[in-house]
Amino acid sequence: MSKITLNRNKRKSFYYSIRQSLLLVISIPILTIGLVFMVAQHMVKEQISLSSEKLLEQFFLRVDDIVEGSRNLCVTLSQDEECRNYATYAALAPEKTTYQSLRVQGILNEYLGEKYHDIFIYYPYSDRVVSGKNASNSLEDYYDIYYGGNEAYKEKFFEIAKSKSKKVLLNTIDVSQESSYLCVTMKNKSNSEVYEYVIVVVFSPQYVRGILNEVGDSEQKGISLILNSQSEIMYTTDRTFLYNTDDLWDRKKTFSDSVYGKKYRMHIKESGVIKAYYMYAVPNSYYWSKLYELYLVCGSGVVISIVLALFVLQRQNSKIYMPVEEVINSLEKHNIICYDAKDRTEFEFIEEIFERNVNEKDELIKRVQKGELVKQKSFILSIINGTVKDSDGYNDIFKENGIDLHSGYFYVMAYQIEKNGGLAKDVLNFVVSNVLEEIFNSCYGAYSVWTQEYKGVLLLNVKNSLEVSDLLKILDKGRTFLEEHCNITATWGLSSCREGLKGIRIGYEEACLALEYHYLIGKEKVIEFKQIEKRDFKYPHKSELIMSHMLSDYFTGNVNDMSPRELVDNIMSAYCIDTSASLDTLECFRFETTSTLHRIMIESGYSHEEWKQNVYELLTKKDLINFKEKLIQIIYEIYQKKQEEAGNKDVCTKVRGYIREHYMEEQLCVATLGEITGIEPSYLSKMFKKKYQISVSNYILETRIGQAKELLKSTDMAIWEIAEQVGFLDSNSFIRAFKRQEGVTPGVYRGFFEQQKL
Repeated sequence: MSKITLNRNKRKSFYYSIRQSLLLVISIPILTIGLVFMVAQHMVKEQISLSSEKLLEQFFLRVDDIVEGSRNLCVTLSQDEECRNYATYAALAPEKTTYQSLRVQGILNEYLGEKYHDIFIYYPYSDRVVSGKNASNSLEDYYDIYYGGNEAYKEKFFEIAKSKSKKVLLNTIDVSQESSYLCVTMKNKSNSEVYEYVIVVVFSPQYVRGILNEVGDSEQKGISLILNSQSEIMYTTDRTFLYNTDDLWDRKKTFSDSVYGKKYRMHIKESGVIKAYYMYAVPNSYYWSKLYELYLVCGSGVVISIVLALFVLQRQNSKIYMPVEEVINSLEKHNIICYDAKDRTEFEFIEEIFERNVNEKDELIKRVQKGELVKQKSFILSIINGTVKDSDGYNDIFKENGIDLHSGYFYVMAYQIEKNGGLAKDVLNFVVSNVLEEIFNSCYGAYSVWTQEYKGVLLLNVKNSLEVSDLLKILDKGRTFLEEHCNITATWGLSSCREGLKGIRIGYEEACLALEYHYLIGKEKVIEFKQIEKRDFKYPHKSELIMSHMLSDYFTGNVNDMSPRELVDNIMSAYCIDTSASLDTLECFRFETTSTLHRIMIESGYSHEEWKQNVYELLTKKDLINFKEKLIQIIYEIYQKKQEEAGNKDVCTKVRGYIREHYMEEQLCVATLGEITGIEPSYLSKMFKKKYQISVSNYILETRIGQAKELLKSTDMAIWEIAEQVGFLDSNSFIRAFKRQEGVTPGVYRGFFEQQKL
């Protein structure tokens, strides 16, 4: 079809005018919505801020109540006679502290309950802690046994217990990243340092968290915080909320701020009972959710009107204007016509296109009605399938099927579509067939037929004197046109020149074989049969042993300074795999590769599903380059797995040996072993448990208990001496651990063996 250029100037495109009008209509409700939203935003924020302050006031009163109760409890205990007597005995009569400690413990125990996790008194003169919940110990042992023993928080714990202030203070004892203990501390008033002591009331984390969550679980989903007088965060419902409180007191009681890009509305209030502050942060998303609701109420009518207008316009457009526009775009894309909306409307333009091409349309209808094209393509298919017998009068057979021969010589070209340009199957067949036939018909007789989905054959009737280079130049023009104008690419297989019907069948087999070599040579190229016809099958003797040895040497570390890519290059070189190889050689190589890797993967502990997926991906690669890249990836994964297993095994063996040699050291734990090995403690524990089916902590405990059992059976050492010998902090912790492990106390265990001796 020749290119058409129109120069008439009537009016602009009707569809273009519609779009301009639509833009003006939509802009009015959008501006109205924006104005309503801005006015409503201020009103809603003020109402929600007032609601947050009321909610926070209730929260402040609840927390102040429990803090005030704890403060009164500290005052009561500071005046208690038994608590004072313990300080006296500790200073003047240490031998009586055991009995007096029990009396103080009884008094403290009476105050324990839902609110309090622990109440203890620290006597600095004797360095003893007396607790209503736990056993009496030195300050350091008390922390190690009952508050985690983590060195990171010990300094803070000592600072609280050794408080110099005689005011009631609010503090926090951090024991982990998941929870913390909020506590009230007070030092009793005394004229002598000997009789001074510090009272610590530790709140139950569950109780405090329940009060804080009452506010956090509200509709606002805010974050509650408790801060001391130095603006340090002592308790929070969300530890990820890392807010800088350095200049907090310079701000207003209600203000807005950002934390890691997320905006919050902050409310601050000072405690009425103790020197502390409470803070409540409401995310701005809550305000916006309320604004969205108001926005929907105010703008629903306008939005519905816009949606209905767009729906009606789209319906009408899809019926009238869109099909016409698609036709024009398709014609412009293929460089057939040039359309300007200023020249005429789309309808006038399409009408003229049909008027100018009525003769071509009528001719096409006639040919289709006669069935010439269908008959022609059916005949070509029967030739390449070998169902038409060769004979001397084959010229007459071609004429009967609507084909006039230039000579008795033929080239057969098989092609496979790689990119279809987004066209439907029928359209794709039409475009490719017509382009190929038209571009070759200028010099030869060209007849195309589709054999499979996205695969076709082009039969070229040529003169015997034709040079293949001339044919390839014409093909290159067709390939360029399809790619530039239709975004269609293909891989081409070209046969040698053949004569007669039998020659066409042989040429078809040659073209198909050449096309198969796209795996080695590459896609979107022209592959001639003469390039591949002399390729011999070359494959090394005992090939599997070659590959197995090369891979085994690599995975075991016998080959130094070699990357997986270099290894694959060496393997392919040993097996004669390159672009000059034959398909048979390549198929043998693929079989050997997958079977060898299959065996290695099973030996390496790969699951069935992992291997199945790797084999599927390896065997479905459509060219040698992608096959090679996937092979490199699999080899790298196996190598990494083997290296990791070897490293883990060596580390776990060293850790077990270290525990056996150093079990008597009190500080021995997972963290210590992590520092020694340079491995993160949680990952080290996971590795150890995977290898020995027992955690590091339990293995340390079992080793210590095992050594203790031997000492109980074979020596007369005291229980406390054995506890110290095998690495326990004191006899109490040893007895508890022994009973949990063996079901009896160490004394009963020793008595059992002494009876057996008798």
